[in-house]
Amino acid sequence: MVPIPTSIGTGNVVVTVNGTSSNGSPFTVLSSPNISSMTPTTGGPGTPITITGSNFGANRGSDPNSFDTVIFNGSYYAAILNWSDTQISAFVPQGVTTGTMTVTVFANGASSNGANFTVTNASNISSLSPNIGNTGQSVTISGIGFGATQQTSTVSFNGVTASPTSWSDTAIQVPVPAGASSGSVYVTVSGVPSNGVPFTVLPAITNVVPASAAPGASVTIVGHDFRTTEPSGSSVTFNGTPASVASWGPNGIVVSVPSTATTGQVIVNVGGTDTDGYAFTVLSVPTITSVSPNSGITGTQVTVSGSGFGSVQGSGSLLLGSTYGVVTSWSDTQVVANIASGAKSGNAQIVQAGVSSNAVPFTVIAPVVSGASPSSGIAGTTVTISGSGFGATQGNGNVWLGSTYGIISSWGDTQIVAAIASSAQSGTVKILQNRTWSNALPFTVSSPPPSITLSPSMMNMLVGQTHY
Repeated sequence: MVPIPTSIGTGNVVVTVNGTSSNGSPFTVLSSPNISSMTPTTGGPGTPITITGSNFGANRGSDPNSFDTVIFNGSYYAAILNWSDTQISAFVPQGVTTGTMTVTVFANGASSNGANFTVTNASNISSLSPNIGNTGQSVTISGIGFGATQQTSTVSFNGVTASPTSWSDTAIQVPVPAGASSGSVYVTVSGVPSNGVPFTVLPAITNVVPASAAPGASVTIVGHDFRTTEPSGSSVTFNGTPASVASWGPNGIVVSVPSTATTGQVIVNVGGTDTDGYAFTVLSVPTITSVSPNSGITGTQVTVSGSGFGSVQGSGSLLLGSTYGVVTSWSDTQVVANIASGAKSGNAQIVQAGVSSNAVPFTVIAPVVSGASPSSGIAGTTVTISGSGFGATQGNGNVWLGSTYGIISSWGDTQIVAAIASSAQSGTVKILQNRTWSNALPFTVSSPPPSITLSPSMMNMLVGQTHY
């Protein structure tokens, strides 16, 4: 093994022994990389630089074990942006200090001449104390190169800018900013970031929606750092009672209020770490004990008694038949509402905060016509309609006589009196009350008898006639 002479050029290699030369073997001498300039020659970690020279190689290659490199101070490898035989674009690595930069070409095992680079604003974090905490937690960042005062420099927690309370060249006091999540802390001085140091933001609850509900209701727990998926051993408890988790995300968890939950603190345990508690009120499951009356026509006022309805209506509602009633008053033990227009028979049931009470059968009475007297007549004829469920007062009720609405003169729950309208034709008789039609019975509208008009002379003749 012999070293290649510094002044040798490409040619044959010949071995001579005792004056006798061997055959020649071709050997190519590769040129060493050479740096002619570097721009800029000063900067901090992350600064883009351009290295100009020769013999760098047409490309950097693709073998990760034999990459050509740009090295600062023999230890810090630069990230390469572009590489050609005469020019390299790279970034000053983190942690670098002032010294010499060289280019090493793996193919010929040669390093270039050195180019001096001066590191400015090279902030470096050595430690965080503590390196775990909640938002608002005060953290001490120790290191070098932060600058005597903050000026335009910044501190960030995983991309969220913080507001330092004190600043020196070697130590910064800063609370963990609201909205921060687990990740790296950086100090950026004059636009150049330091090395990143991991900081763990403890999980926290910021809201529970709704903040009060009955057992079985769906509740969303809003916060941060719950992790993307539920870690092993994690849980959600309501005043110590475990809840069933429907979905789990880094900023929100959906659970059902446990059936035995009591008012107290909601706590999320993320992989063994508890959040602070968040106040939650467990409401009683609504229970109906009576419905009075338990039937009626649309518009009828109904009183529902029981417990756990909620002191205020909020999002609560009362089902009366097939649709929700029109609530006029609401308390924890009594709800008063009117049967809604168009309602049909079904159940009476309280729904509060997504939780339903027991269901009580409820009948919505539709108006029923049993007869009309007379069942026919000319326009203007007065007709008495008999039946039930018409409503004690007319309200928005109406009577259909023939082919159009009649002219109402009196209204009772079992009897209505109306006159046939002048434009009516034969059809049916039926009652409309609160948008609910009764049954229909046939109804005939007769034409009035023809009228006879006599001239004056004919009248005189008739008057003058003698009748025997």
